[in-house]
This record gives sequence, C-alpha cells and structure tokens, in this order.
Amino acid sequence: AIRRRRPQRSADRRYGAESAPPQQRGGGRSAGLISSSLLKAAVALLAIGAIGYAAVAGLVYSKQRSFLYFPRQEIRKSVPDFQVVRFRTNDGLTLAAGYQAAQAGQPTLLAFHGNAADWQSMAHGLRPLIDRGYGVLSVEYRGYQGNPGSPSEVGIYEDGRAALRWLDSNGVPVSHVVAVGNSLGSGVAV
Repeated sequence: AIRRRRPQRSADRRYGAESAPPQQRGGGRSAGLISSSLLKAAVALLAIGAIGYAAVAGLVYSKQRSFLYFPRQEIRKSVPDFQVVRFRTNDGLTLAAGYQAAQAGQPTLLAFHGNAADWQSMAHGLRPLIDRGYGVLSVEYRGYQGNPGSPSEVGIYEDGRAALRWLDSNGVPVSHVVAVGNSLGSGVAV
C-alpha cells in the first residue's frame, strides 16, 4: 500500500494568521514591546486618574461643612411683637432667638429655619399662626447671625434641645410645644 503524502500547508493556513507562532506572524519581539509600552501608559493614566479622583474626594470631604451650611452673618432687625431671647447650650454657647408668647390655650411653635435663612424669616412665615394666638420660639443656630460657634449636625441638634429646655424653664411645658422646621430645620425638628 502506497501512501500518498499530503502537501504541507503553510503555518498561516494551518493555524490562521492570528494563531500562527509569533516568529511566523511577522510580529515577534517588536510587537511585544509595543504591547508592553501601551500597558505601561494605560497603568500610568489610571494611576493619574485615581490620584486626581482621591484629591477631589479629599477636598470635598474636608470642605463639606461649607457645602452644607450657609449661615447668614448680617444681623437683621427684629420682628414686630417678638423679643430677642438668649439660651445656653450644653457645650457652653449662648445663642439668640426670637420669641413671642402664646395666647392662653394655644401651643408654642418651636421653629427651626432652613439653610441660608434666619429666625426672622421663619417668624414672618409663621405670621398667620401667630395672628391666631400661637406662640413661637424661632431658633437661630450656632454660627448664624453673629451667634458663636460654627454649624454642624451635632451642634444644631444641641441648639434645638437647648431651645426646648429654655421654653420649659420659662413656663412652656413640652406638652404644649410643637416643633416645626423648614428644609435644614426639619431635621432638627424631628
């Protein structure tokens, strides 16, 4: 039996151009150098991006209070029928607020204003209820309108507790107080 030999196919046909051994593909060593250079450039680009991202995230983290709180510094005129009162927080700050006593049988609103506002704007917004005899203690936070300290989440919660204590010590029991808040103040009211 005579066997016929098949003609040998070239490496490109046998393996396909992409799967041929590197020395027969024509790329060889120089193709590996290009791939290595591209890989190094990609890693360097990713490292620069990661460092840039970390820098921006660190800046935002360190400046977050200035992004959250916008205290009004100018002191506005008082609101008619309101008196400016002062109360002391447990961490030693004395804060100003506006107060109007309730008529007999009416509750007192413990009012917390929104960011970039003040106790006077909150009192003006509650005018329809004030005209019906509701009392109002419109609280000003630490760092707002000349009050000492700087605002923080923990700090403004303490400001709210101190205002509630002031009402209680001035003859307004907690059972006659309704806490209301606008925007930032809604968190304090809760």
